[in-house]
Amino acid sequence: MSKVFDIIKFYYCRYRVNYTGGVKAVSCAAFLFLAVGCAPFLVPNPPGGSETKAGTPVPERKVRTRDVDFGRAFEESQTIAHRGDSLASAAISPPSHDTFSLQMRPVRVMLRRNVKEATVNSPAEIMVRTNNGTVTYSNRIHFEAAGQNSVTVTSEGSSRRNLSLPCTLVVNDHLYYLALGNDSYRGALIITSENDKSISVINVLNVEDYLRGVVPKEIGTLREPEIEAIKVQAVAARTYAYKRMAANQRNTFDVLSTVADQVYAGANVEYAVSDMAVAQTENIIMIYDGEIAGAFYHSTCGGKTANIEDVWGGAALPYLRSIDDTDSTGNIYCRGSRAFTWEESWSGAQLGKILTRFSTDANISAPFKGTLRKVEVKERFECGRVKSCSIVSSSGNFQAGGDRVRFLFRRDASANPILRSSNFHIEESGGKIVIKGRGYGHGIGMCQTGAIARAREGQDFEQILKAYYSGVELRTVASR
Repeated sequence: MSKVFDIIKFYYCRYRVNYTGGVKAVSCAAFLFLAVGCAPFLVPNPPGGSETKAGTPVPERKVRTRDVDFGRAFEESQTIAHRGDSLASAAISPPSHDTFSLQMRPVRVMLRRNVKEATVNSPAEIMVRTNNGTVTYSNRIHFEAAGQNSVTVTSEGSSRRNLSLPCTLVVNDHLYYLALGNDSYRGALIITSENDKSISVINVLNVEDYLRGVVPKEIGTLREPEIEAIKVQAVAARTYAYKRMAANQRNTFDVLSTVADQVYAGANVEYAVSDMAVAQTENIIMIYDGEIAGAFYHSTCGGKTANIEDVWGGAALPYLRSIDDTDSTGNIYCRGSRAFTWEESWSGAQLGKILTRFSTDANISAPFKGTLRKVEVKERFECGRVKSCSIVSSSGNFQAGGDRVRFLFRRDASANPILRSSNFHIEESGGKIVIKGRGYGHGIGMCQTGAIARAREGQDFEQILKAYYSGVELRTVASR
């Protein structure tokens, strides 16, 4: 029975704020009701438990105790109990490590940059704070760029007015979030301006809450058997965030919400197992030689990860070395990935157009021109990825190499996405130029599908981290 109360305690703490904008709405009162009245009916650790993901829409109105669907709340509690001992015991306190002192502060995530307008919603009233005071609006506010450090604000029931920038948006009821578009966000939103003709929207929130919106987007929605891999992702993402925060302390924001940094989608994507992994690794980061490590990661290595200097040039880093990502029998951990092997093909004319259009984006000796005649890999790095490639046209011989070749040989698909990896070979077949490759991503650091396979094999998150990041140490961040 104590385990049941542990579960309810964890979820009371984690979900004490109701979801809005298309996410679950189970209130504190529901969990207190469950703890007192329903706990005797919960059966810990029954077989065949299933995982659910947040996503049930709720009306955009204030949910008070009398509005809660206690039947649904009880069903969700049973789902929590069904997850078994490893989650029920859920050592809410993460493993103990030596501390690493740094300036702990909220993370600033750029959600929309240099846009003309933005609309923010919440079921609760929204307070907009500027240097000149605080204005309260109901439910929906529309912002439009209005010149130097100014924005025009319109809201139902309020007169149109100009406000100075930057301004901070918070809800006056802790049960609710702020929504931008279809996504809901914890913490506050800041409206700011980088030029006279546009505005930007930044989410400011606790690092641990930020991770709850990152981890599911980066490693996917996994189940309890893969929780050690989710922990690996949580530690890597936390380490990456703190390193970017240290580098951008004097800038307007710390990280983008896209693949340029880490994909972040706010509260909508949070789900139970991922939240548990974040909680069980709370404040843990990787360091090397007294510095925060560069915690790069990618989807699928294809059997070998890459040295950072081979991919992006610059200095070598001892903890970002190429490793054979294989088990004791020689099987590649990420062999089950859909991107483990892949193939792309073009006609000579199609590829020639792509090379002409995108050669300035790639590491190429000069912008490509002329009629394509031949493409050939000349040299490879030890990990198998392309080091140099020769591209012959009617206008001459062009050279390309490193990870930037992915930005040159774009796929013949909508929006011409970059090549999945630089580990490939080229052949001609049936009048087509065919590239057959392996893996997905730059290849540096953690292989995410490899980490999942390692977790299924029984490795814990510390073992997995130290397999991909050679020689790193785990530390618990503490405020300076």
